[in-house]
Amino acid sequence: MLVHFILVGCENTDDGTTSTLPELTTEGKDTFGCLIDGELFLPRKRVYGTPYNTPILKAVYVYNEYYFNGYRLAIYANNEITKKFISITLTGGQTALQEGMTYPIAVEEENAITGFYEHWGETIDNGDGTGFTPVYSFYTNAEYYGELELIKLDTVNQIISGRFWFDCEEVHDGSISEIREGRFDIKYTTDF
Repeated sequence: MLVHFILVGCENTDDGTTSTLPELTTEGKDTFGCLIDGELFLPRKRVYGTPYNTPILKAVYVYNEYYFNGYRLAIYANNEITKKFISITLTGGQTALQEGMTYPIAVEEENAITGFYEHWGETIDNGDGTGFTPVYSFYTNAEYYGELELIKLDTVNQIISGRFWFDCEEVHDGSISEIREGRFDIKYTTDF
């Protein structure tokens, strides 16, 4: 009975929607936050019983001609409790990113930064003991886009910090989500 109490007590009940956006820092504090359609999003992990294998917060910045045809930037933020995920990626960048620059977030193609937002709906019961969980995937494109401002890119200490915003379109139903007031301060890795 005591063991059951301890395990249940470990469940993370802070889903990240009642907190506040993190301060915009540049020290590699591993913070990330934004508003998704006006609702706060922060990375959160379910402590007990997590079914996902996605990192909660990770940044990669590396040059690799063989795998990525140039520079690769990937910033991932996942909230397992609210079942939401955001990524900002660059593949095949031909020029190193620079601190103090603002880059467009737009179409998913080589040498371009793209934004992605995904959330999982509630499981739908088919009535026969089976069910499925709908997944809603939103991408930036030529019509729905945004910006990434790199405030700090320290390649010695591997720190990347900045601000972002973007609009994105759901691939199946065409609905639009607005990602606003995004900020991050992450120690990045070169492992991909």
